[in-house]
Formats: sequence, C-alpha cells, structure tokens
Amino acid sequence: MPPKERLMIFLSRKIAILVVLAVAAASAHGDSEPAPGALMPPSPPRHEQRMLDNAGDLARDLAEIVAFLEQGQSYFKAFKKGTHSAQENAALVRFLETYERERDIARREVEVLGEWVKKKSELEPREESAPKR
Repeated sequence: MPPKERLMIFLSRKIAILVVLAVAAASAHGDSEPAPGALMPPSPPRHEQRMLDNAGDLARDLAEIVAFLEQGQSYFKAFKKGTHSAQENAALVRFLETYERERDIARREVEVLGEWVKKKSELEPREESAPKR
C-alpha cells in the first residue's frame, strides 16, 4: 500500500476517534447549564401559597400563572424563529407540558374566582323576594 493511502487511513481513524470523543463529551454535559445565549423557557410559577383558602390567595396565585403564560407566549414566538440545539428542543418539550398544566390550573382558578364574585362578593346578601299576592 502506498504511503499516502496509509497516511489517509491512519488520519481517518484518528478523526473518527476524535468525533466519538467529542460526541461523548457533549452528551456527558447534556444536562449541565445551557450554553450562553441559549434560548431557554421562563421558570414556572412556584405556587408558594399551597393552601388557597380565600379569594385573595387564589387571585395572587392566578396572577403568577398569568405572568408565566405571558412570558411563555413570548418565549414560544422567539423559539419559532431559527434552529435550536438538542438541549433547547428538550427544554421546549418540557415547557409545553408545563404550559398546558399551568393553563389548566388557571382556567380552574378563573372559574372559582368567577363564582366567588357572583355569589360571595355582595356586601349584603340579596333577599329572595317573596311572590306578590
């Protein structure tokens, strides 16, 4: 075999080894911090107030969720532009699951607050008027 061909085979093997090592190193750091400038989703609401005993607590929790949903819409619009890394794609999938869950919670909280406003927000309870004779 001519020396040029042997050199090419030798170099191609070395390059293949370097590629394998680079892929292994990248996958080992796959769960680490995102690369600078990576497009990452907003943090979900913390729901610090676990016992939502009154309408005020429920409204504060709803405000946290609404802020997350608004930030999420901006994030999703930005994500649709351009191509992204595997880490950014995985973050999008997790974000979409969280977004759906938080949106469902917000809908339930809106229903409860709506009922509260309709039924319990009166200063004086309305008396049922008796039928006139």
